[in-house]
Amino acid sequence: MKVIVDATPIIALSMINRLEILHELFDEVIVPPAVYQEVAIHGASRPGAADLDNASWIQVQTPTAATRIELMLMGLDAGELQVIM
Repeated sequence: MKVIVDATPIIALSMINRLEILHELFDEVIVPPAVYQEVAIHGASRPGAADLDNASWIQVQTPTAATRIELMLMGLDAGELQVIM
């Protein structure tokens, strides 16, 4: 089974040193580029950054779907938007 993950589960699981739970539960773990940027780049010194960078089993993939609804106007950040797409 495949899962597309937002920043919150990555950060939360990293804080309790259990990011690998995602790998144990799912065959494919995907994060959109905006989530990778949020956690690994902008949050470089925060929980989850190093774990995400070191998790070779997490794939960074750009969404292929497009949406007609401007979800950004509904209070979603770029990572949440890409996860939904």
